[in-house]
Amino acid sequence: MDWRIIVTLSILTLLSLLFLHSAGYDASSGRTLPFASKQLVWILLSAGALLLLLRVPYRTLLEHAYLLYWAGIALLLIVRVAGTELNNARRWIDLKFMLLQPSEFMKVILIIALARYIRWRDDYKKLSGLVRPFALTLLPVALILSQPDLGTSLLFVPILFALLFVAGAKAKHLLLVVLMGLLVAPVLFFGFLKEYQQKRILVFIGQETLSASMKENEGYHLNRSRIAVGSGGLTGKGYSQGDQRVPENETDFIFTVIAEEWGLMGALFTIFLYVALLVFLLLNAVTCREPSGKLIIVGVTTLIFVQTAVNIAMTVGLAPITGLTLPFLSYGGSSLLSLTLAIGLVLNVRLYPDFVFKRDF
Repeated sequence: MDWRIIVTLSILTLLSLLFLHSAGYDASSGRTLPFASKQLVWILLSAGALLLLLRVPYRTLLEHAYLLYWAGIALLLIVRVAGTELNNARRWIDLKFMLLQPSEFMKVILIIALARYIRWRDDYKKLSGLVRPFALTLLPVALILSQPDLGTSLLFVPILFALLFVAGAKAKHLLLVVLMGLLVAPVLFFGFLKEYQQKRILVFIGQETLSASMKENEGYHLNRSRIAVGSGGLTGKGYSQGDQRVPENETDFIFTVIAEEWGLMGALFTIFLYVALLVFLLLNAVTCREPSGKLIIVGVTTLIFVQTAVNIAMTVGLAPITGLTLPFLSYGGSSLLSLTLAIGLVLNVRLYPDFVFKRDF
């Protein structure tokens, strides 16, 4: 067991409880919304799920990777047809005791499916051989974009690029794909993004020239977030003393609570924890000798890195607001459970080293 990962993850979840309690506190009424207590339940459930995952060798998951993939696609289709709609988005399946967000779990499933696909093939070293892995990736991306959920959909392609690069795909082919993507970007922007998503990107581009009216409308979240982060100064205002309430500060903008109450020092400490977690994950990738296991670890590391970087960047105006949660800190059951299972995959690879499963396709 890699206790470095376990300890770092435990500290992050403790910080989550601490700042979710603060985010839920209303000074005017003296009441506290139960974000922390509900999240504690999900932390315990996620810990139990991680322990169960460690009992199943990851070779078993790889052998059933395509079944898991199509089960994930089926859940995304169910969301499309009969999902629960909140805030003009249809992303959840109401299970009565929880709202399940399949797109969160699809991120982890895709890592397993791509690791299986790439493990026994070498056609991805040719430009034509990139078609299938890109098809595997873009199918869930299209379904998630239709919900609409731009933030989550943006995580899939970096995972694919990281796995292909580590597996040995040619850099010039990957660069050519990036250039092709840039060429079709205007079509995607005007043809697939909702109006509010387009406005978020335009506000990000012109954030320094926003009028007072736009700051209170289209740029409200970005403006309030930057004010909250900057108002914390070096050491912050003190725990639960923040007064710059940012909408969704328990989910997408939990980093603003940390920066306002603990200041720059608290923000840097939080970033340090994520850097430490990523380093520990990469060290496992370096020491792993089994190709599919290495790919799984690289995929999980990429997922956590990109999601963390985008979330923190959007709170300080360095990236458009996309609705991504901050891993292990933001409030949300599906997000916490899926990312904990992703960490469980890394620990699983470490626990069951050096195997070869039969190529049967």
